[in-house]
Amino acid sequence: MREMSNMIRPVLYDIIWVILVVSTALELMALGQDIPFSTIVAMIIALSAFKVFLIAAFFMHLIYEPKAVVGLMLFGLAVFITLLTGLAVS
Repeated sequence: MREMSNMIRPVLYDIIWVILVVSTALELMALGQDIPFSTIVAMIIALSAFKVFLIAAFFMHLIYEPKAVVGLMLFGLAVFITLLTGLAVS
């Protein structure tokens, strides 16, 4: 783990929280719009992926972990997505 001098300042947590709230509001507002359903689903998936990145990187401190730990987490995520996709298709 990196030294504490490189840790995130509390103000950055507040900024990230505001970004998460705004992106959630955008997801909810998209549901009320007169646009194709597939566009809404794509937008919600993209915003959700962005929010997952922010939460994992900053709130779960993966940005400060060694590359091996991040790789292990990404491998687990890939296995989860593969299993979920297989379940959805079958």
